[in-house]
Amino acid sequence: MPAAVTLSNEPAYATYPRSLAERAFADLRHWSTPHRGGHFMAHEEPAQVASELRAFFGPLSPAAP
Repeated sequence: MPAAVTLSNEPAYATYPRSLAERAFADLRHWSTPHRGGHFMAHEEPAQVASELRAFFGPLSPAAP
């Protein structure tokens, strides 16, 4: 199953290792550490969250006929 990780810009995630996510997800396809957005990232930075979703799901979408 393809997976994506986008870390919020909180001190607790500043040193979160990508290797831990790679052990948890066999097919990690998107990793992002944006410099904006906190605990309520979708509310604080909706355009950024939408961009992250497009970056992950875009390549997974089948080509239009």
